[in-house]
Amino acid sequence: AGEREPARADADGERRGGLLSRLFGGAREDRRTSEPAVAFGNLRGKLRAPARGTVMARFGQQHDSGATYRGLIVRTGASADVRAVAAGDVVFSGSFPGLGPTVIVAHGDRYHSVYARLGRGGRQLGDRVGAGDVVGSMDEVDTDLHFELRAEGKAFDPLPWLAGGEGAFAR
Repeated sequence: AGEREPARADADGERRGGLLSRLFGGAREDRRTSEPAVAFGNLRGKLRAPARGTVMARFGQQHDSGATYRGLIVRTGASADVRAVAAGDVVFSGSFPGLGPTVIVAHGDRYHSVYARLGRGGRQLGDRVGAGDVVGSMDEVDTDLHFELRAEGKAFDPLPWLAGGEGAFAR
């Protein structure tokens, strides 16, 4: 099989008036989130990758369409499990415009992780997840996971937060 083009830049939510940014906006404190055992800000360089695979597009990279990637596109295996990078509470589970099936986990201190382009989500709004718990699985055909991290609603490069950087996806 030939090389597939990476998934479209998942900045569509950003271009449509910051849909993801608006979702994460609001009150200064995230009252819906249980306090995790370890503050998320202390986990930089320690997170495990959400799935095994190959990074096809990086944060800040520009797509042919002109959009900028706000996360990573990781080509996984068919039906691969996608796991939470840290403990938290599911604050969104459903279809997100431009991203398809999506699960968003709040980790406290206004940090969130986004797992999108899933084949199916495995969690419901309000579920508590631990680090490494399955939050969804990939499709059998479209296996490009969109993964991002956000602080106070703003996307940032997740690679420095993963133990082993890009190599974390090979483990």
